[in-house]
Amino acid sequence: MSKLYESLGIDRLTPKQRLDLIDEIWENLPDDEKIGDLPEWHIKLLEERLADAEANPGEGTPYEEALARIERQR
Repeated sequence: MSKLYESLGIDRLTPKQRLDLIDEIWENLPDDEKIGDLPEWHIKLLEERLADAEANPGEGTPYEEALARIERQR
């Protein structure tokens, strides 16, 4: 564990608090410092999945149902 991690007290945060901290840091980065363009393979995969979803409406699981299933499995 790094000294900075300990000196800032991050080691005493709960997992939820750590994730909230990550989100807060990310949201406060200047726009020009956020990750730039997506790799080409990401874009291609997203396009393929979007095309599949459009070609097969109703085949997927709504977000709320998928999330509930994941939560039940915990």
